[in-house]
Amino acid sequence: MKAKRYVAVLAIVALLIPALRAVELAAEKSSGTLPPPTMVLGQRETLRGLQGIGVIVDMVRPEAEQLGLTREALQTDTDLQLRQYGIKVVSFLEMFTTPGVPVLYINANVKVRPGEIDPILAVSIVVQLKQGVSLDRDPTIHCKAPTWESMAVATVGRTNIRQVRDAVKDLVARFINDYLAVNPKQPAPTQEARGSEAKQG
Repeated sequence: MKAKRYVAVLAIVALLIPALRAVELAAEKSSGTLPPPTMVLGQRETLRGLQGIGVIVDMVRPEAEQLGLTREALQTDTDLQLRQYGIKVVSFLEMFTTPGVPVLYINANVKVRPGEIDPILAVSIVVQLKQGVSLDRDPTIHCKAPTWESMAVATVGRTNIRQVRDAVKDLVARFINDYLAVNPKQPAPTQEARGSEAKQG
């Protein structure tokens, strides 16, 4: 008797899971928002003293580009966002002469899943700061590794593809906040201070 009840409960649960998932997807599509991003590594101190940052955006799937999400747009968004807050963005060649060769790596992986009315986009976004590090057990061994990372995973409707671009901006904003927390902007010298410096010169 107990075994039959157990089987019945499992059957009900199995029927409810797809229904709950459908409700969840509908809510995401109707709300037009992605869930908050997840911080995997929050090591602000590894950002201290960075003298410049290269930006590399991974390739975007062709089906996502057809919907309006392009690698070039993500690259431009990120470059402008960093410069807006006074963070130096270096070119690809300059990156290799910057101490630690720091790179802000962005991957926006969007996969189109067929839907009955509107195709569903499975979205995975990762923003990492990669730079040269040394091993504790042997400081003579150097390698490149992510020292800061934040990510977001969600599903959205095709008509909400713009939200993927906005979600990348949100993750980059988290990076900027942590960067500025350990690299505060130096106040610009006042007119009086500039005059004093000129006299000393």
